[in-house]
Amino acid sequence: MQVDYSSPIEERYKKRINLLKNLKTTRARAIALELSKKDPIWWINNFAVTYDPRVKPSLLPFFLYPRQAEYLLWRRERRKYKHNGVTEKSRDTGVSYLNCASQLHYWLFEDGYKGAFGSNKEIKVDRIGDPDSLFEKLRIILQNLPNWMLPTGFDFDKHDNFCKLINPANGSTITGEAGDNIGRGGRSAIYDVDEAAFLEHPEKAERALSNNSDCIFYTSSANGTNFFYQKRMQYPPEWVFTLFWRDDPRKDDDWYQQMCVKYDEITVASEIDINYFASVEGIFIPAHWVRSAVKLQIPARGIRKAGLDVAYTGKNFNVFTPRIGNVIRPQTVWKESNTTVTAYKARDLMIEYELEHMNLDGDGAGAGVASTYALIKKLPFSYTAIRSGGSPSDREWEGENRTSKDKFANKRAELWGMVRERFRKTFNHVQGIAKYKLDELISIPDDATLITQLSSPLAKMTSTGKILVESKEEMAKRGVPSPDRADSLIYSEEYPGYGYKWY
Repeated sequence: MQVDYSSPIEERYKKRINLLKNLKTTRARAIALELSKKDPIWWINNFAVTYDPRVKPSLLPFFLYPRQAEYLLWRRERRKYKHNGVTEKSRDTGVSYLNCASQLHYWLFEDGYKGAFGSNKEIKVDRIGDPDSLFEKLRIILQNLPNWMLPTGFDFDKHDNFCKLINPANGSTITGEAGDNIGRGGRSAIYDVDEAAFLEHPEKAERALSNNSDCIFYTSSANGTNFFYQKRMQYPPEWVFTLFWRDDPRKDDDWYQQMCVKYDEITVASEIDINYFASVEGIFIPAHWVRSAVKLQIPARGIRKAGLDVAYTGKNFNVFTPRIGNVIRPQTVWKESNTTVTAYKARDLMIEYELEHMNLDGDGAGAGVASTYALIKKLPFSYTAIRSGGSPSDREWEGENRTSKDKFANKRAELWGMVRERFRKTFNHVQGIAKYKLDELISIPDDATLITQLSSPLAKMTSTGKILVESKEEMAKRGVPSPDRADSLIYSEEYPGYGYKWY
């Protein structure tokens, strides 16, 4: 069946169903198997499926659109000439399923085939029941093939193992690896590196892969000018394949506008527009987003807490930020280098505002305040000493299939990122671009210094593609004062006890 992608989806379903109904005899099935072996595109269009939980029914026939078919031919050409390949992609263009279907076709129809998948995390390679993992995608396709197309003697209980798929009829296998173990599982005819731009130690993977396969495919969305970008730029043009969102006939300008509403500018630029420079130094929170939150009328409900930024020199200020839910109250600012005095003043403010919890910076001078509180037997509130340079949490980011540990370089960047998301949603809500729940927004006082500081730090990116916020020392080199008021607000964002011991 050749797919006419301009035809209604119902017609394409009917053609596939009719074909399957006609494949009742041994001869008809033998012909179908021979056609499938010769032409992976024909095989996918007639027998493969994908899974999308956003629609009902979620199990969908895999109908290749033209650019996807070109991609599969490109992959075969790379293998024929023993070349590597880089696949740069927009979000949601089906590349993972294409890669899985491509390798599964070899596994079914080629004797002694050995393929492999690798990614930065094991759960992205294989996690039973998780359709986001690569091996679960292989299983979804395999489990929905006609029984007569499965290898002779194949038993899911025996031959479908964790990170290993065995074809008992022809001796073919597909294996999976993760992290620093990528490429260490022996020789492979094809090795697919998924989300290559997010590898923690790409140089280790590169060394191991060089001895593993003559045909390595590096696939990823854009994530700064790191290892993946360098590969993309170093390879000859014919070794690079781009699957852009406009190649997908299901997507149009309306879809793109919805993505612009749903995600922040950096995400849209990198993961949809394939812009490798999307996160390279720029203002972390745009000023017009911040201004949209000034004196915004939203309910003051939720946890009554505060953020405390502790001065680390006599030139800096201590800043106390009280908030109720997501309504930020006017800040209290004072100069004091003695951390014991600062601790008691902040305690008195907590009592005055009747607050339940305080987040303070646990690095440097803030550790002195935490030490003072540890000696007070009946402190009338709980507190968390946050290490700004520490590891981010395992917090999941909606629609991104990654955690804060995947996205940010340290805890400070994560907290700035959380507040940034609030300001983005607030701007879109106020402008009528999108509607959000009021407890997803933020309201701040009309404080010119706070407003300016919130839009002062630059966003940066590490060599591993993680987001980093410009440090106070770096800002000082630019002649920008320490963002003590902004940092105090940022500390107040964290939930009590999230990923930290609190007291």
